[in-house]
Amino acid sequence: SDGKEVRRVDEVPVRVGLDSWFDEARFDFYAQKDGPHYLCVCDLISDGGPAFTYRVEVTETGPDLQLRSAISRVTVPRGNYQPLPLTITRQHFAGPIQLELLGGPAGVTLEPTAVAADASEIVCRLNVDSSVAEGLSTLQIVGRWKDENPDSDRSAVGVATTFPLIDRRLRDKDLIAYALRDDQLQLPPSLTSHIALQVSAPAPFDVELPEEKLLITKYIDGAFPIVTTRTDGFDAPISFAAAGGQIGDEAEERNNIFLRFPKATRETPNVTAAVFNRILTQYGKTRVDLSATAGDNARRVTLNRTFELEVKSAFTPSFEPLEPAGDPPKTTLPKATLEIEPGGTAQFQILANRVPLFNGSLTLTLTPISGFQCPDQLEIPADQPHVDVAVKADPETRPGRYNIRFVTRGLVGKYEEEVRGPNITITIKKPEPEKSS
Repeated sequence: SDGKEVRRVDEVPVRVGLDSWFDEARFDFYAQKDGPHYLCVCDLISDGGPAFTYRVEVTETGPDLQLRSAISRVTVPRGNYQPLPLTITRQHFAGPIQLELLGGPAGVTLEPTAVAADASEIVCRLNVDSSVAEGLSTLQIVGRWKDENPDSDRSAVGVATTFPLIDRRLRDKDLIAYALRDDQLQLPPSLTSHIALQVSAPAPFDVELPEEKLLITKYIDGAFPIVTTRTDGFDAPISFAAAGGQIGDEAEERNNIFLRFPKATRETPNVTAAVFNRILTQYGKTRVDLSATAGDNARRVTLNRTFELEVKSAFTPSFEPLEPAGDPPKTTLPKATLEIEPGGTAQFQILANRVPLFNGSLTLTLTPISGFQCPDQLEIPADQPHVDVAVKADPETRPGRYNIRFVTRGLVGKYEEEVRGPNITITIKKPEPEKSS
């Protein structure tokens, strides 16, 4: 009421997959003092008129649960399943969430129905029993949270929203969508809160992934097994494709990971995909959607499965202190900290922490630091898990904290990989005063 501006917001960016746009302004506000507060809505360039209308929704801050489904429509053969990835956003609360499937015919189930307290993503299975009739229906996925405190009535409910594509999606050479109209971005809840389910005839084949995770490094190619089964009399080849994260077409050099799939046949039902990555591959984890497709007379059947792809360094060296023989372990200091007196020696190990795909040697280069004596370079030989290191402080080194930094390099595949670390903190203590006799 005194005219002081306490908060100003504009449109907020929204991103779904490769699509991004700006949504209407929204924000959380916490009043810092009692009394009237006023909300002013205006056009950014001071335009306006009778045709300009704003709708403002104000709700009291409380637990808020938002679910988003990665798919808006799915076809599931009778007696089979398809993956249903969900993204979970919690606001003003923490804890496990229970999922419930609403709508759809009897015999359609969702598993799992429990989301761990620390999970922000989950891949569920939408199962269709063999007794379910073929046809089209819609369903909803509802998430519920209830405070475990019996004296609290705090709770949150959220319905999984989707992003059904109404307009045809066009992209430019940089993979940016440019053909989405405003009405595509402002769909009504009757579309965005439901998932379309098509139950089809049983599939003549099935596909499973023996491994739920695939670990690769930047410079070493990997492999991923796929297992298929067939019904009697089905002889068509099964082809595969993968999408997600950094995975792209082999012909598009902008993508850093691509897979080559042999076709699965009756003679070779189990195949192994070859995974290739280019040197610009980024570290991280991502979900990969794998599709298996085969022709069955006049129809084409596609089954989807998911796995987690992790790209990480071939080695992640770490520090492990070594205590002098007979001394009890010191647990009061942080793991990457050692404490010695001037003129003392800090002894520790550097662990290679290689991934299973790599067993080569590593070279560690010490960043020069005055007041300490240590070899300029160390080596962790191939197949050896660690190297012992001794760093001696000069007697004149002043008390304080000193950071010992290493740069670790190793030849991985055809290229040298460099990791900055490990870093060790050495604390020089003040010398103990000499006791008088």
